Amino acid sequence: MGADREYRVVLRAKSRVTLGRGEAIKFVEQKAGIHASVRTLYRTDERGTAFPGDLEVTAIVSAADVNAASAMAFEQAHFLAAVFGLVGVAPVHLPRFPLVHEIGPDESEREFRQFIEDDLGLRPTRRIPKGAPAEVFKKLFELPPDSYKRLSRALRWYRGALTTDDVLDRFSQIWAAFETLNPALGKHLNVPLFEEAKCPKCGGAIRRPVAGGAYAWIEHELGREVTASTRRLRNGLLHGFEDLDKLAAIAREILPGLERALSAAIGELLGLSDEVKRLIGTFAPASEKPYSAVLVGVLSGPVERMFSETGDLPHFEGRTVIMDSRNTGPEEQERIKATLSFEGPTKAPPGTSIRLIGVGLPTEPEMTLEGPPEVTITKAEGTQNPK
Repeated sequence: MGADREYRVVLRAKSRVTLGRGEAIKFVEQKAGIHASVRTLYRTDERGTAFPGDLEVTAIVSAADVNAASAMAFEQAHFLAAVFGLVGVAPVHLPRFPLVHEIGPDESEREFRQFIEDDLGLRPTRRIPKGAPAEVFKKLFELPPDSYKRLSRALRWYRGALTTDDVLDRFSQIWAAFETLNPALGKHLNVPLFEEAKCPKCGGAIRRPVAGGAYAWIEHELGREVTASTRRLRNGLLHGFEDLDKLAAIAREILPGLERALSAAIGELLGLSDEVKRLIGTFAPASEKPYSAVLVGVLSGPVERMFSETGDLPHFEGRTVIMDSRNTGPEEQERIKATLSFEGPTKAPPGTSIRLIGVGLPTEPEMTLEGPPEVTITKAEGTQNPK
């Protein structure tokens, strides 16, 4: 096992919370050895007036590789975003990666990645068959008032879960939807929703509510093992006695099944037709992440010295271009093969350079690439004021 290397990771988050222009807050996470600074990015309008934009977190991380560094930095950036949301009493969204590069004291080549937030016109979509929304509306409006409120609230929890990629946040909203549906699922499956217990003071009987309907449905759909994992995850989060890293690992394993089980429960309780129930149970939930390109390259030159003098970060300015693409799946939106080009100059600090060696695309469940992307690189290698 090689020694850890040091990386600089830059993340940005859309935010209603701002810091003053030129103001920065520094943060050190002692246990993980992460040093971070937070600032607000300011832009100027056509009149030259400055106005605040995204929050930017720059983290210095020691890790075995660029993927581990990115994961560690994201956790800290997420934490800092939550703190800023608290003290600013305003929304701060999940951070996104613009840039990761290895820090080196010498001028030798080292790792560099830049993430381009650009949907390329290929943002994943799920085509909705005609008649499906009308059927859901009809079934909802036919429900008694209490059932209508519960199903509507479960739908809102499900929607919220699909908009976050944090596994514990996502599970919490999926489970809240199951709890909301618990009475209806208990009645549907004919299982008890209360358990008898003895009062520790008087010895009398106490009726306590339980999530019997939710657990019974999960066991019906996914089996006992997933049900046991769900119970452990729910209790660990609710009561706070479990290690959070272990709970996150459980969530990553069971979430895909739980999400499908929830959509199936909603379809069953609404009494949807078999055709629509098959529709909502066919695909894994799509990711909220934008369909971005990843530029992979190497840096060389005195990057750290230049950064300390000017504050400039090495990056490319330009855009990714689709040269051609085609749909290959039966649903047309399911599999796409594309040829990409990246066009743009380097923006490296004086005396440094970036050499681009690849352009990649992340593979989402609903848009699987047919092997590696075919990539053309155009005007993307250059040096600014080389030695």
